[in-house]
Formats: sequence, C-alpha cells, structure tokens
Amino acid sequence: METQIELMELACTIGNQFEFDNVDMIELSKIMGIEHFGIESIVSPDGEFVLTYLNSGFTYISVICKENSYGSSWEINDCGSWLEEKEREFEKENEVWRCGYCGEFTPQIGNWNTCICQSCKRNITTGEFSE
Repeated sequence: METQIELMELACTIGNQFEFDNVDMIELSKIMGIEHFGIESIVSPDGEFVLTYLNSGFTYISVICKENSYGSSWEINDCGSWLEEKEREFEKENEVWRCGYCGEFTPQIGNWNTCICQSCKRNITTGEFSE
C-alpha cells in the first residue's frame, strides 16, 4: 500500500502530464484517497506569487500544490515553508520586518529586539507598548 507522499507524487505526475487544473486535481486526489479539505490559495506578501494547494489542515505538512497556478507544475511542498520563504525575501528586499503581534510589516528601525511596529506601536519581539 502506498503512503500519502507516494500517492501525492503519482498525482503530481499524472496532473502534470495531462495539464490538470484545480478541479481535475481535486477529483484525482479523491479517487486516489489523498486526504484533504479542498483547494485553497495563499498570496506572497508582495502579491506576485500565489500558491494553490490541497488543504491538509496542517500548515507544515507536505501537500500537492503549484505556484502561480496557470502554466506551472504540480509539486509537493508545505504551505508554511513556502510563505516563510516569500516573507523573508520580501523583508530583505523592502527592509521591513513582520510584527509578531499585529502581523503588519514595519520598517527596520534599529535592531530586531528594539524595533517598534509603526502599526500597533508594540516592540515587534516582546509585545511591550512603546512610550
């Protein structure tokens, strides 16, 4: 009996060979017994990239997905790592950090431990309000 990863790899191969769209991939995964809760998408912070994926219910579990849907290949990845990578790239390119409390990006002023979020006015690492 194949593992979920082996089934996902086979589904990606079939989906890429026959240029499956999202609906086709949902149907194939159901037939193959790949567990998921439907298809969802997340967008990178700069809005340039979209990851479409079969939602497993877990952020850091491997799933069938593809970046920028049209013309790209189905692959196996996890959504959490994909989004973290895109956030790191965005932070570096724009000299910002994501606030751990409100989730907004704020300019890199000072160092990580002393930076105050421009949106919520909290220290982005400790959560303390600035005076």
